[in-house]
This record gives sequence, C-alpha cells and structure tokens, in this order.
Amino acid sequence: GIMPHKTSVGKVVAKVARKVLPKNVRTVIKGVLHPVQALKEFKAETRQIKRARIRKQTGFSDNPFK
Repeated sequence: GIMPHKTSVGKVVAKVARKVLPKNVRTVIKGVLHPVQALKEFKAETRQIKRARIRKQTGFSDNPFK
C-alpha cells in the first residue's frame, strides 16, 4: 500500500528495507512500527495474492498483451 510515512527517517528506512529485505520481513518490521497499518497492508496483500491466484486459474490477467 502507498501510505505517507510520518517522518523522513521512516521513509529512508522503508526505502532501504525495500531494497534489502524480502516482503514478508518488511511486513514484520512495519508491524513493529505501525501495528494497525501493517495489519491492513498484510490483509490487502493476501487479498491481492488470492485474487491473482484466482485470475491465473480462470485465465484472466491484468495485462491484456501477455
């Protein structure tokens, strides 16, 4: 999710973490910093993953040119 960070330090940390860490580790770290937001993002991510799986099964895709 695209949420504004409270501080520029948070932004920098998030940017570095994005490059260095895999996604689930980032979610855990975010969970330590912003429990509520991390939970929201985690739910949104799992929803997207489920949708993507369903889309694969039915043969639909976001990208019509694939």
